[in-house]
Amino acid sequence: MQKYMEGKISGREVEQLSSLVEDPSGYQFLRPALLELWTNDKEPLINPEAGSTDRILNRLHYLISLEDEKKTVYPSAFARAISMFSKVAAILIIPLLIAGIWYFIDSRSPYRNMDASGWITVSSPVGSTVKTILPDSTVIWQNAGSIIKYPRDYTKRNRQVALSGEAFFAVHADRLHPFYVRTNHLQVKVTGTRFDVSSYADDESTTVVLEKGKVGIQNLVNPKNPSYSLSPGMCYSYSEKEHKTVVKNVEVKKYTSWKDGKLIFRDDPLSEVCKQLRRWYNAEIEIADSNGELLSHPFTMTIETETLTQVMDDLCQAAPVSYKVKYIQKNNESGLLKPIYIISAK
Repeated sequence: MQKYMEGKISGREVEQLSSLVEDPSGYQFLRPALLELWTNDKEPLINPEAGSTDRILNRLHYLISLEDEKKTVYPSAFARAISMFSKVAAILIIPLLIAGIWYFIDSRSPYRNMDASGWITVSSPVGSTVKTILPDSTVIWQNAGSIIKYPRDYTKRNRQVALSGEAFFAVHADRLHPFYVRTNHLQVKVTGTRFDVSSYADDESTTVVLEKGKVGIQNLVNPKNPSYSLSPGMCYSYSEKEHKTVVKNVEVKKYTSWKDGKLIFRDDPLSEVCKQLRRWYNAEIEIADSNGELLSHPFTMTIETETLTQVMDDLCQAAPVSYKVKYIQKNNESGLLKPIYIISAK
């Protein structure tokens, strides 16, 4: 990484670094390296006004979304990209920086056309988050492993997105032209508010948590189910397996802090903790639990800047559990070893 920034990297080293970025398990190595380079950067950080920054990012997202063909990016272009991202570090987070590097090395932008029907797809790889600003100034934060789709002709008369995964929305107010979020199970209608929607394919429930404003929720699986209107501080949860809907008051920050770089757990079972850690750190985590008691063990903790190893150590201090790390080669190929964290009872 340092050689890239100084323009002293060899062709073989470029190939090695490219392989590291292409391999999802390489995230464990990239994150601390990027953080160190970022921290040690001697150049002053640029802290532009929020308005100009939003325009710059919006323009960048728009240009990337129009790319129809892959382009080859040489080391010098990559170095310039790294420099650009480090200079706007005041408004970016490490996972987003990694997503940017991924694009410049492998031309795998998260901003792509879905198909000829005119939709744009924005993907946030596992282990990263992505922020998108729509043409009407609506802001979307995508959690790790999430996908949103919105119309290329997005206008005030066509304000809608489709979501798979989790995202936080700060919707530009327009009472005459509602904004819609659609998942496999729900449709959320808003006119201007801040809320979180979580609808991962491997989760048992789809949830909507309202921070500010008001939202209306319609069940798409069973249209006969009543529609719900949420007030701030409320959580709507629908389980397709049980065909059950629950509406209750919650601690909103527990559900929305991920967009600010934190994970908050409050008496959450180990199974849920590990599920979120897998997405957050792009890591393989297994729970060796023969009787099922370990899966349900509750944990209360807040994760912010800790490495995965530090989090594992904290889990072992908070409960009678231990862990070990096993390394395997991906697809039986030579190269980087992929770590697997295995948690078991002491």
